[in-house]
Amino acid sequence: MNVWEALQSKLSQDDIRRYWSPISPFPYILKLLGTGKKILAITGRYDPTFWPEFTDAFFDEAPRGGVEVERLSLPCGHYSMGVAPFKWLAGFRFGTFLFQSLAS
Repeated sequence: MNVWEALQSKLSQDDIRRYWSPISPFPYILKLLGTGKKILAITGRYDPTFWPEFTDAFFDEAPRGGVEVERLSLPCGHYSMGVAPFKWLAGFRFGTFLFQSLAS
């Protein structure tokens, strides 16, 4: 919220959406259409950086876009996902997902 408050007096919401689109998962949904690729999304339920309503919107939109998404939702925030025990859970799941994806 503090980032948005600092920017809102200088930029419109449309400008911010455009500038932040490279780090948003939404533009990539269409790029994955028809590729047969499956993606893994690891989220934190208490993430103040990428709010849960945006996460839910992504998970609602991806299947409509024909993208198969596997979800791991951990009871942590954005930055606390990088500390134990969450980093172990996320790392293990990412590793098994990558191994399975490369094996097929």
